[in-house]
Amino acid sequence: MDEEILQKLCSKAKLDRDKGYLSFESFLKTVNDGVVSAIEKKFTDMLSDSTNEWETKHGVLMGSKAIFLTGKTTDEFSNTLLRNAIDFADDLEFRVRIAAG
Repeated sequence: MDEEILQKLCSKAKLDRDKGYLSFESFLKTVNDGVVSAIEKKFTDMLSDSTNEWETKHGVLMGSKAIFLTGKTTDEFSNTLLRNAIDFADDLEFRVRIAAG
């Protein structure tokens, strides 16, 4: 995955996060399932890191949503994300709670 897209997806600036999401959606249309699996692994690791700031959590949750919408997600990732989403429903940042919902 292009690191620039990930940086934008998790940026502190909303405009960059929005652009990152659109870029990520376009990127997902061009990749195979193996690349998606690698992204899912990276997202899972990022969500497990409790030191990440809310922008990173929000970006990863939104990126995960984009993966779901493509239909390329794995059952394992779906289950992991569901467990994590329950935890993020109590996050201090309302944008993370909304993305987790």
